[in-house]
Amino acid sequence: MGRGFEPDETAGKFSLEDLRCWRGRDDAIAPYLLVGKAVGAYREMSITARLTPKIAESIVSDLVVAAGGHHCPESLKVEPTRSCDDGLPEAQYILGVIQRDYAPSSLQKYSRSYWMERAAKADFRPAPVILEEMK
Repeated sequence: MGRGFEPDETAGKFSLEDLRCWRGRDDAIAPYLLVGKAVGAYREMSITARLTPKIAESIVSDLVVAAGGHHCPESLKVEPTRSCDDGLPEAQYILGVIQRDYAPSSLQKYSRSYWMERAAKADFRPAPVILEEMK
């Protein structure tokens, strides 16, 4: 992941109940880890490999929270400034893949390339390559 965020290791430290609590506190990392627990994988490439239309639709809301970016004074303390203020590029990338491959109704308010553009802007690979392919 490149920024010191090890989702497998981080997820192992928290129960589902803890993660739901942190999500309720507007933490950007907790919803991403909840997605990982739901899908059974924490790395973005493993998550995208397991996507189906049903899984994609079920994880979109947590991904939007993780990808959106917002100020959260309390956090799971995994690079909180980047995660909270700019959103997690990993989540942005996964949303970009979901938009490209499944176009769920829950993401219709965003342009087709919105999330992939955000991931690319954060220099998250392979987002720039995929974004170019989407044009």
